[in-house]
Amino acid sequence: LFKSQGKDISKIKGCIGADPIGTLARNGEIEDGLDNLMEQMAKTIKWANENAPSLKTILIQGHPYHDAGASAIQELAFALSTGIFYIKNMLNRELTIDEIASQIKFSFSIGTNFFMEISKIRAARSLWAQIISAFGGNEEAQKMTIHGRTSSYTKTVYDPYVNMLRTTTESFS
Repeated sequence: LFKSQGKDISKIKGCIGADPIGTLARNGEIEDGLDNLMEQMAKTIKWANENAPSLKTILIQGHPYHDAGASAIQELAFALSTGIFYIKNMLNRELTIDEIASQIKFSFSIGTNFFMEISKIRAARSLWAQIISAFGGNEEAQKMTIHGRTSSYTKTVYDPYVNMLRTTTESFS
């Protein structure tokens, strides 16, 4: 589409959002084999690094775990574990840690516990920097890109006013 409109493909910003582990956690199955999906992920990372450096290709989601009742700590642990899994798989496919880390974005659900949710995001940034550093990543690769959304787990079908209050608190977090 970019090429057909005569636009510079290197200016693309956004996130493709591949997360086979998150899909497996949410749906209980994935359409293709995990090894094949990891190979496609590696090819997409290589393409994005060469052609569209502002485009993220991996979106590690904490939502399936949060929506299933996980605590903030558990959601963070599952998301970071997924990140480590992807890193190890991509390193085996001849990518560098800096190439891999630049393509990862995290998405967390924000619950109603105001200070816990703030702490979760702060801890995520600190822990991710330590993880990338342990793999030998540079300072730029240690930065975490985060997307947050209000929790769907905390909403009720019976009282929209309570939902508005909960969403407001979650948004402040």
